[in-house]
Amino acid sequence: MGRGKVVLKRIEKASSRQVTFSKRRNGLLKKAFELSILCDAEIALLVFSSSGKCYQFASHDMDRTIVKYRDELGLPQSSHNRGGQSNEFWRAEIHELTRGIETMEAQIKHLSGEDLSTLGMKELRQLERQLKTSVERVYSKKRRIVSEHVNQLKRNLRVLQEENTSLLKTVRSLLYSIYIPLEMHSLAIINYCTNHDWHIIFHHSKVKYHEMREVNIRPGVFVDISCNSYQRMDPPTMQMADPEVLVRWVDVKAGGGFS
Repeated sequence: MGRGKVVLKRIEKASSRQVTFSKRRNGLLKKAFELSILCDAEIALLVFSSSGKCYQFASHDMDRTIVKYRDELGLPQSSHNRGGQSNEFWRAEIHELTRGIETMEAQIKHLSGEDLSTLGMKELRQLERQLKTSVERVYSKKRRIVSEHVNQLKRNLRVLQEENTSLLKTVRSLLYSIYIPLEMHSLAIINYCTNHDWHIIFHHSKVKYHEMREVNIRPGVFVDISCNSYQRMDPPTMQMADPEVLVRWVDVKAGGGFS
């Protein structure tokens, strides 16, 4: 059978009343303690028995909670104990903050692998899960930064390649758009130069296209196609917009070299 409904009325028998008070009081104090832990609530509980005996429970500090209660209701503090209660309140605050700092310092030591002797198996497993989660977050952040950096480098590379292609097209367009009549229809074009490494292509009207010769020479040395001799001279130069690209036109005279 189920438990019958309890009639709420005063228990006449003194011994029974005392037993009931003791049981209900302990249950009430236990519930107050559980509520303060589970919900992080600040609880102050006062219970006076019929004989005038006081029983109390405070999750933080009884005096501090009473002061907060009176402040919340706008009640004035007692003049004779106002100073003592204020001091007690701040002492409790300091104690609470100190305890919080100690707890945080202990957690930091545990995360760094120090002072683990006080931890049981349950705490160690919980710490292990926390460390794994932290490491995964660090790896995720690291991978994201590296990926963003690589993508930025790829974008920069594409921009440089496009600029280089555009520059080459501009140089070729300028080279092929310039025409200088030569006495022997001979033309020597210096296509490009980089760090004094010159590459020259010579083209003669009497030489077929597939017989075009490529000659590598030193700066300031030019080839007379007609006699295959080397002579040093300083021909006029035309400086392009890009200082690393230099275009020179050389008038090659057959039979006499450079005049």
